[in-house]
Amino acid sequence: MTDKSLKKKAQPPEKWQSHRPPGRKVRWINPNRFTTIVAACFMISCFAIYYLGHATMISAMRLSKIIAFLCVIGLLIPWKLYYRWFGWTRVEIFVVNLFGFGPLVSALLLSSNYFIRKKTFEQSYVIEDASVEQYRGMFATPKVLIKLENNALAENKEFRLFDPDEVKQKPHAITYIFADGILGYRVVLDYEFEQ
Repeated sequence: MTDKSLKKKAQPPEKWQSHRPPGRKVRWINPNRFTTIVAACFMISCFAIYYLGHATMISAMRLSKIIAFLCVIGLLIPWKLYYRWFGWTRVEIFVVNLFGFGPLVSALLLSSNYFIRKKTFEQSYVIEDASVEQYRGMFATPKVLIKLENNALAENKEFRLFDPDEVKQKPHAITYIFADGILGYRVVLDYEFEQ
C-alpha cells in the first residue's frame, strides 16, 4: 500500500453514486435501505394512529388536520439544507416528509398523550336506546350503536359502537374509564356494561 491510497477518503460503492449529478454530495445510505426505512416508519405510524386514534377522544377531522400539518411542516425547511446534510433529491424529500416524518410525529404525539396520563376517573351513563348499524362490504359485520343519556359522547361515535354479543342482554348503563392525556385529549381506557 502506498501513502496516497491511505490518504484517499473512503467512498461509497460506485453503483450508489450513479444516479447523482456531478458535484452533489453522495450519501452513505443504500437507496434500498432508504425506502425500507420510510416504508417501516409509515406502517408503524399507520398502525399506531389507527389504534391510538380510536382510543383518544379526538375527531377524525382534527386528527387528519394534525397529520397533514406535520407532513407539510418538514417541507418548509429549505431544500438546500436537505441536499447539504443528506444528499437527497426533491422526490426523496417529499416522500420522507409525506410518508415518514408526518405520520411518525403524529403517532409519537398520540402515544405520548395515551401513555402519559394526568388522572384517571370513571363515568357512568344510562343507555337510552340501542340500534343495529349495517355496514356495506363483504366482511362487514353489523354493530350495535347505543344512545346515551343527554346525548353524551354524541360526537364520538366509535365509543358507542359495540359487537352484538356484548350488548345481547340489554344492559341498563355503561361505565367508561377515562384518563386525561398530557396533551389535553381524553383517552378511553376501558368500559363495562351494567345490568
